Amino acid sequence: MRKPLWIIFGVALILVIARSGPAADQGDTEAVVEKALKAHGGEAKLAKLRAASWKAKGTAVYNGEDIAFRADWTLHGPRKNRINAQAEANGASIKVVLLLNGDKAWIDVAGNREQLDGDRLKEEKERAYVEWLTTLLPLKDKHLKLSPLGESKVAGRDAVGITVHSKGHRDVGLYFDKAKGRLLKSETRAKDVEQGTEVTQEVLYSGFKESDGVLHATKWAYKRDGNRYIDMEVSEFKLEEKADPELFEKP
Repeated sequence: MRKPLWIIFGVALILVIARSGPAADQGDTEAVVEKALKAHGGEAKLAKLRAASWKAKGTAVYNGEDIAFRADWTLHGPRKNRINAQAEANGASIKVVLLLNGDKAWIDVAGNREQLDGDRLKEEKERAYVEWLTTLLPLKDKHLKLSPLGESKVAGRDAVGITVHSKGHRDVGLYFDKAKGRLLKSETRAKDVEQGTEVTQEVLYSGFKESDGVLHATKWAYKRDGNRYIDMEVSEFKLEEKADPELFEKP
């Protein structure tokens, strides 16, 4: 029996959420972070990234079908995240709201509202956590442990990687352009909640532009076990001292 579109897109959005070369020492790991911070605008400017917002458009692949979407994203730290999306597929337009606020999360698809729990809640927390790490300043947090991944290739460029370890979260690999310091890729394990299996999820970052003195990627390409998953373009990226608290209230 074919599943309704709102279920297909809802699952896809919830889920939306090779290492080689010689190892480096801890001093090299710290140098990688410092170079990345400088490349993306400097620690002082990145400190404003307590909250960020952006618009995105792209496609999500689910069961071999492309689902087009447009979305407004708001991120405030690792535990607050909101996505307002409009999905287009099979001639239908569906409104989706996905919200994380601390230990609670909800999804509202075309008026069908549901609180997330179990693995679905965990995956939403992990997605927001990875997005928070990619703002880079959190890498200075002493509660996070960093270890070297050595050198590799990412999209044809020489890269150097680090692993971020944090209690209560999966390890996350971050790969930076060896010459320029730009973030090229994040990599972690993720769970396909519907299938009940784990996959390796990569996000490749490219098309860098400057906004408010901070460099950010405008193209995000998600892959799961090497297969295309989500492609999206980011626009209207801006930093905010604080996001509107009402954005994170139950939808």
